[in-house]
Amino acid sequence: MIESIPNISEGRNSKLIRQIVGEIDQSDGADVIDYSSDSSHHRTVFTITGNELEIQKAILATATSAVRNIDLRQHDGIHPRIGAIDVVPLVPLVGSTLEQCVSLSHSIGHLLAETLDIPVFLYESSSRLPHRTRLEQIRKGGFE
Repeated sequence: MIESIPNISEGRNSKLIRQIVGEIDQSDGADVIDYSSDSSHHRTVFTITGNELEIQKAILATATSAVRNIDLRQHDGIHPRIGAIDVVPLVPLVGSTLEQCVSLSHSIGHLLAETLDIPVFLYESSSRLPHRTRLEQIRKGGFE
């Protein structure tokens, strides 16, 4: 089992947030165990659990909806961000390893880049470039 904590750059549109929760719930086995929104940060954080395939489907559903519905040119939250779907941490739980999460992050990154035609930046253990290991290095300068 793996936990994912995707963050989207939307914390005010409760209809869209509920829509994304519904789309995650429909993605065959992934469970939304929590989510919280903050209007000042203009951000929502989801906590999702499932196996690798379920997590991948849930992240694709989340990213597709976020990219389709969030226009960062109109965004004014106080939290730094570089995308409609901003970060997608993966955490190994029972029966999984960090190595599996790293491999899954590469698969998800490739899927999102190919399917949604968006840039994907890998960080921390998933980074392939030493100067992009720390998230703050990637976010430097922000979306603007």
